[in-house]
Amino acid sequence: MASLAQRPLRTMSKRHGIGVRATEDPNTVYIRNSANTYYYGDLFLGTPKQKFSVLFDTGSSKLWVPGVYCKSPACFQHNRFHPKMSSAFQNLYRNDSITYGTGKINGMLGSDTVYIGGISLYNQKFIYTTEQDSNFELPGSCFDGILGLSFNGDPSIDDTSPISSITKQRKLQRNVFGIQLSDGDKSYGRITFGRVDDSLYKGKMYWFPVVEKGSWKLMMDDINYEKPNIKSCTEFIKKNRALENKQSQNKSGNLDKPVHALIDSGTSFILGKWEVINKLNHEIGADINTGFISCSKINTLGMLIINIQGILFKLSSKEYIYHNKITNTCQSALIPKRDLSYWVLGNSFMGKLYSVFDFDNHKIGLGKDLNY
Repeated sequence: MASLAQRPLRTMSKRHGIGVRATEDPNTVYIRNSANTYYYGDLFLGTPKQKFSVLFDTGSSKLWVPGVYCKSPACFQHNRFHPKMSSAFQNLYRNDSITYGTGKINGMLGSDTVYIGGISLYNQKFIYTTEQDSNFELPGSCFDGILGLSFNGDPSIDDTSPISSITKQRKLQRNVFGIQLSDGDKSYGRITFGRVDDSLYKGKMYWFPVVEKGSWKLMMDDINYEKPNIKSCTEFIKKNRALENKQSQNKSGNLDKPVHALIDSGTSFILGKWEVINKLNHEIGADINTGFISCSKINTLGMLIINIQGILFKLSSKEYIYHNKITNTCQSALIPKRDLSYWVLGNSFMGKLYSVFDFDNHKIGLGKDLNY
């Protein structure tokens, strides 16, 4: 997770419980859409089980939930973990903290049984917070904590991440998970553990190697804005490499060289190099200081094209412009960052894809969502 919030535009919706949704697959977890920005689902901690709503985050590696001893206002509106109420809890007598782009959490490290769908992780380490920054945007948010779906550094020595526990405890037939997001506030997407669900995408699944073990980063070649033409629907195509090379001689891209890009379900938007993002926002007509753009322009805009190793992903304006229906304002989902050494492709990019993360073979699969 690069950041919980990138622009101060959103008003978080009121807290909702997910409830139980029927599924034939116990390793499928349904995740609820909050205003097309965050996606959160349920897990359980302890014996007996204590329920928490968590954001499933491919950009971080640790699990944390608010603790009963947390005195920060951000904790009071959420479910809090009670160590003394779980017979399986073990206090590890260590402090731990996590810093995100918008704030920091501090807490104690413990271990307990964690239940994610039909998966039971025994002696799973997690943080139960004692302090959460007031600017962390958790007060009034839809989720209690965060479940990291990346590794904590080198996978061979990682002993804290849930993904590492899933691997070491041999919980799945295949060490993969897939994420299908949904479109529309309060609608449901899903996370599938242990298999690639071929019913959730159409066409070909394109696989890309990760650029460093322990992180869901791949190599991105370029990102460009294409002015509107007759064809305006969202596309997902593989371009003929020979034709692409020929065209690249006549058209310069925005990136001088390929860059690392994190596929991040914990970030709402697309974060990238300051100069490039400002150029793209200028081309689409958004204010380069605030990102605001007239909502009346959305249907007149062209495609944002992201080139990942020769595969072109085309995003329509409805994907790279965020429409806040509460305030009826619109903002670009392209966020300039000066301090990031890599790009972040968040939910604006993942929204129309079924994204698969293979942590045995260290690769990411991207296929077009069957619903689009």
